Amino acid sequence: MLKRSRLLFAMLLLMAVQPVMADPPPILRQVPADYQLVIVVRSFVDLNAKAGAIAKALNKPDRLPADLAVLLAEQRGLNFDEVDRAKAVLILIPALPTEEQTEMKGALLLPMKDFKKFTTDNKMEAKGGQNIITAAGTPLVTSQVGDYALLADDVKIGEQIAKPAKPLLDALTAEQKELLGTAEVSVHVNFAPVFAVLRAKLEKELATPGEQNAMRAVMDLVAAVGKDTDAVDVGLVLGADGIELRGLLTAKDGSQMAKAFAGAAKGSGGLVTGVPLTNFLAVGGGIATLSPDSDFAQGLYGLSKKMLGAMTGDAESAGRLMELRQKLDKLITKASVAVTTGKADGKPGLPLGMVVVAQTSDGASAKAAARAYLKELSKMKLPTTSPDAAGFQYTEDAETVAGVKVDKMVGKIEALVPGLGDATAIMPKLFGEDQMVFRVAAKGQSLVIVLGGGTAAVEDALKAVDAKTDAESLPGVAKVKAHLVPDASFVVYIAVDRLVNTVFGVLASVAGITLPEFPKAEEPIAISGAVKDRSASGRLFVPISVMQATVKFIDSTKKEEPGGASGAAPKPPTF
Repeated sequence: MLKRSRLLFAMLLLMAVQPVMADPPPILRQVPADYQLVIVVRSFVDLNAKAGAIAKALNKPDRLPADLAVLLAEQRGLNFDEVDRAKAVLILIPALPTEEQTEMKGALLLPMKDFKKFTTDNKMEAKGGQNIITAAGTPLVTSQVGDYALLADDVKIGEQIAKPAKPLLDALTAEQKELLGTAEVSVHVNFAPVFAVLRAKLEKELATPGEQNAMRAVMDLVAAVGKDTDAVDVGLVLGADGIELRGLLTAKDGSQMAKAFAGAAKGSGGLVTGVPLTNFLAVGGGIATLSPDSDFAQGLYGLSKKMLGAMTGDAESAGRLMELRQKLDKLITKASVAVTTGKADGKPGLPLGMVVVAQTSDGASAKAAARAYLKELSKMKLPTTSPDAAGFQYTEDAETVAGVKVDKMVGKIEALVPGLGDATAIMPKLFGEDQMVFRVAAKGQSLVIVLGGGTAAVEDALKAVDAKTDAESLPGVAKVKAHLVPDASFVVYIAVDRLVNTVFGVLASVAGITLPEFPKAEEPIAISGAVKDRSASGRLFVPISVMQATVKFIDSTKKEEPGGASGAAPKPPTF
């Protein structure tokens, strides 16, 4: 008996520390799998409780109605008294409007406590052989589907819902079911047709040939991913400690993308040790999940080359650059980027620095590959670059820092991007030097690339490589780790208060604009992603402390506006 009770206790403890796994709403079995957009509110009871708790934590309890279903009811002009708030509500869009079909048809699936009373409350009428409820001036064909009420713009939708050829619930993968079952609000997107409609609309609205060329190159890149994409799902998860935005891209079974995902390197944590973290604004990185040799990656390299050629007008140089990039990528096993500021007294301050630290299979070869890539990059010019500008100048072994030979790539910003005028005077404050300077060094198996901060930033980076500094030691990281994607391939942490106050400092220096100091946030925002089987998943977690700091900042700006509550003048950020 004692052993059984211990086993039961152990099982209960395990359940307590594991995330709750909810099944997707069964009503998804009535939704056709080819519908382009499906929006799911899993339960207004849960949504009301969790949204209300967050509003209370932000000291804004009156900003949200006690029942968020009221917002939907008011929008549609319906009486929701008989809607069962504990069950899922669905908004269905069979197809987005196109040039040929300009009207968008949609439907609501509402769980009922009493369908007959719902139809009475909403004054259902019989017209033309159909039962009609008029909502916000629009006649909606109304029918009962199990314990749900269907309100549709078109009678055909009712026919599809009554007997779908292929139910969406049966077409979902395990990862999609998890997201749709866990999120308080989620959106399922049938990617290919939705992207085709949006692309057509966007291209029609582009103004100039330059805009069209650049945007089409970007669209081609998205389309290359899109042709292998089955669906995209996005979900909002509300918790006592913050808000998660979850995303899931699912590749078509058997596609090149699915094969690349299945064969991709898997890893946890994502960040490289040895990244300088003093006064960090943001730090992120991870393993190179897709092999550069995979067919899918090769396709992306080809499209990146096309996009770069369209943007610079130099297709030949773009081709050489991407070939060199592939050689470098094959040598990098894992990489991280840190954005930091210059002061080390606990307060963010200029100059800015960006440091890339990559773990490689061969440090010397990686430096040679990086050198070749950056030399080629230094020759390229943007269409805005002054015709007589020299661009970047690359010098091998230009300096020695802490006993390590360092390459330099130097370019004057006013030559690279003319027309900035007085704004170029901020360069020494921003980067610690009066020009754009990239420095490249290799130590052991680590490749280090530094922008800004001078040789001191390089020395700090090399010291961090030796010390193997770990982002796990950053303040607040331990509290947000539970919200990373399992087995994350990459991780990004953003210190919002430091980042915002640094931007304010730049605004003060460049434009003389002063803003109140952004309050301290105890935890960073966490972003993570991973690949698994035929899907790629991502999460953005915003801690409640960041939300509280944001609300405090917004309130302080209102008080300090002329004629506000305090009438106080905005105080500049401290540097």
